[in-house]
Amino acid sequence: MYRVFLVDDEPFILEGLYDAIDWAAHGLELTGKAENGRKALELLQQVPADLLITDISMPVMNGLELIRAARAIRPELKVIILSGFNDFEYLKEGMQLGIENYLLKPLNFAELTSTLAHTVKKLDETRRSSALEAEKIDILKDTILYRWLTATIDSIQLQERAAMLDIPFSGRYISTMLLRGGGERERGLMQELRQTANASEDRLFLRNVEGDAVLVFMAEEEADCAAKALQFALQLRCREEARPYRISIGSPQARGAHEALSYEHALRAQDYFLLLHKEEIALYEDYAARKDELLPDAELNWASYRKKVSAADTEALVAELTSDFQAIQASSTATPSRLRMLVMQTLLWLHQELGGANTVNAIIADHMNASFNKAAKASEWEELLAIMTGTIRDMSTMLIKEETNPTVKQVLNDVEQYFATDLSLKQLAHKYHIHPVYLGKLFQKETGESFTEYVNKYRIEQSKQLLRTTALKVHEISRNVGYWDSGYFHKQFKKYVGVTPADYKSMLFAASGETDDSRT
Repeated sequence: MYRVFLVDDEPFILEGLYDAIDWAAHGLELTGKAENGRKALELLQQVPADLLITDISMPVMNGLELIRAARAIRPELKVIILSGFNDFEYLKEGMQLGIENYLLKPLNFAELTSTLAHTVKKLDETRRSSALEAEKIDILKDTILYRWLTATIDSIQLQERAAMLDIPFSGRYISTMLLRGGGERERGLMQELRQTANASEDRLFLRNVEGDAVLVFMAEEEADCAAKALQFALQLRCREEARPYRISIGSPQARGAHEALSYEHALRAQDYFLLLHKEEIALYEDYAARKDELLPDAELNWASYRKKVSAADTEALVAELTSDFQAIQASSTATPSRLRMLVMQTLLWLHQELGGANTVNAIIADHMNASFNKAAKASEWEELLAIMTGTIRDMSTMLIKEETNPTVKQVLNDVEQYFATDLSLKQLAHKYHIHPVYLGKLFQKETGESFTEYVNKYRIEQSKQLLRTTALKVHEISRNVGYWDSGYFHKQFKKYVGVTPADYKSMLFAASGETDDSRT
């Protein structure tokens, strides 16, 4: 809703405007009224408006004076003037002030309604433009901060970009927090985290190329830095909308020297959720302290397993692990808890071998977490062994033998299902929690062509099928395959087929000996 403020020294005009227009139907709400310019200006300072509808001839402060003063407070304010005088000088001065319309009394409500609709359209365009500009700035900030945390930008470039984008660096130490998971329902939380970080002097926010949310905490002392991160994580854990996220915290590191290490540690700590409950907080210090516990057990032949993983020989890997675990299970030193831990260590090792902290596929992560939960609850050895071998086979299918990246495969499926809709790379990137630039590069690498090129080719192939098998008009086929602009459809069709759609259909009919009566 856009806010409207009414000003007129005739009370019956104000009341009439209140009742005669269905403001909500236009996406507008009345937020105030006044009977002279000075009172209106006082109220506008307390209750800002998007649209001012004002009389031009009033006591104390006239409409033109009010417009100038209100624009000093809110330069983008839209204005509609009402006047009982058909005075060219008034009209001329109003036009110079950039008004939307100059309406004469008695009011023609049809003209007022039309002016409101036009003004709302302009407000919509302004809002979209502002949102787009803000999004562009956020993407730029994310890129610079990501390069900083991955040590791919030099200090001079960083200082220049930070000054240009108003990125505040402070303190001698940083600690990095990473939030992975969530979805569309938690979008509001991500916006809140970005906004509060933007308003802070000791916190930064970014989305990395995998779509994770990253918070960087800064402080003068190392201990304070770590405490800030942990305290914030504990506060997040108390919020319902943060429950879907797995929160990890990297080690505090000196700013200007080892920022990348803090970020890398936050990434590594995410692996620890294979042994933690999702709603806990993974601290890298705990991960590092227990690292020896997570290392491969001496009774298992990790070098041999690694060879079979490299050769993508899943069944040989399963057979060897089954034999080794059966030997351990039969030994006098075996205990239920030790067998369970060895299975978890094996799955953790396999996860790290096949991608580790850089794995961004949500399906694989969820599958692995489910396997750990099942293993923790298993009450029989056969059940535990089946969980391990089944997970190995599933992960091998997804990560070793897949010819196409799993995320790209999902995108290709979406193209097949939704090619007739307004499909965009940005939309799909948001759906799969991946940065649009990263998804674009991944798609091109896997398919050999850009996303736009692939979608256009697919749509044209579908249009050829419809031209061959239906009596639909060309403009109907254009819409059925996702082109709302028939001119653009003609251009793309000729680009890929070499002739126009109508000519292509005529050629089909000529070859069959029938008559084409569907040209448009």
